[in-house]
Amino acid sequence: MALPMRFRAAQPGDLSVVRALVESAYRGETSRRGWTTEADLLDGQRIDLAGLQSLLDRPHSRVVLAEADGRLIAC
Repeated sequence: MALPMRFRAAQPGDLSVVRALVESAYRGETSRRGWTTEADLLDGQRIDLAGLQSLLDRPHSRVVLAEADGRLIAC
């Protein structure tokens, strides 16, 4: 049975966990399990905390988080 998901707008306190999720999806060894990997094409960070903060600071912009069982599963 799938866990119910909860959606909400990201807040500044969420940025470090959002960054970790994005990095795990696109870079490094854990990304190789999915279709989104850039690990063989690029190195370094995919996004940093300042970049995420700039997304939150933009008018009319939202970073939406999906949580299940109290943990971030998507953004």
